[in-house]
Amino acid sequence: MTIKTFLAIAAVVVMSACSSGGNDSNPPSTDNTGGNTGGDMGGNTGGTTGGDTGGNTGGDTGGNATPPGGSVPTGGGTPPATGTKAGTYIGDFGSGQGVYVVGNDNALFGLALSDDGSAASLFGNLGEGSTFNGALRGHGHDASNPPTAGGFGTGFVQDPPEAFNLNILNGQSIESLSGPAVSLVGATAGQLATANAASLAGNWVGDNQFCDQTECFQFRVELTVSGTNINGETSVINPDGSETFINAFAGGLTDFGDVALISFNWLSNTYNGIAFFPQNGNGQLVFIGETTGETDNKTIASLLGR
Repeated sequence: MTIKTFLAIAAVVVMSACSSGGNDSNPPSTDNTGGNTGGDMGGNTGGTTGGDTGGNTGGDTGGNATPPGGSVPTGGGTPPATGTKAGTYIGDFGSGQGVYVVGNDNALFGLALSDDGSAASLFGNLGEGSTFNGALRGHGHDASNPPTAGGFGTGFVQDPPEAFNLNILNGQSIESLSGPAVSLVGATAGQLATANAASLAGNWVGDNQFCDQTECFQFRVELTVSGTNINGETSVINPDGSETFINAFAGGLTDFGDVALISFNWLSNTYNGIAFFPQNGNGQLVFIGETTGETDNKTIASLLGR
């Protein structure tokens, strides 16, 4: 599968390109205000009409991390409420071993890492009560090409959303009653290294490498955590080492037990998700958010290191 063109149409960076998975993964298609309008990167060799292979150097430096009429999300908040389903669960939600978090508003965020370097994320809301019967939003995340060149990144929506029928024992377990096999247990102290404002403070970076028949590029996520503030940028690293399509994100994190809830603006949309240290992750950090805003690409995700 060839790299899809990078379109510069509006002030949006779109991370999760329309991909069917696999090692010849599509990159995040990238839109930039102030970039090369009508331009493209990669895609068909030689570019397309009105475009230029490799994109315009520099792209949209900095970008705008506040949606029109919006504000930057802030951190803080409250820890998991006792006596509710809120908290962190570890186990299989139909995509292999992963970490899943239920917020105080019953929102679900989670991701499972595969041995081949790919990942699967899941989002939705489990609602009130001890059972759930409905659809949740799944996304696939391609491994780098080759997997040793970086972490997962490019996402694609799993369509249609998968339906689940679940029984939930508050803070203890989530199990399937029928449908896809689900078996999660509440995380106990020490199962996960704690990801909070203190342990995440500083700088992080993650790359996802994607290739066409002749060249490879990297989608880079750079994150800085200071207190409950998160700031960073995404960019594309070209084969010659130049950096293009630079766009900022900004928001906040909430300490939530052994994980951090995150909310941030990435140009024209607000993304909500989690940051956590996976088991046996060698100190790497999963950073993932999803938007329900109007965009063809719903997730931003990376496996970050110091």
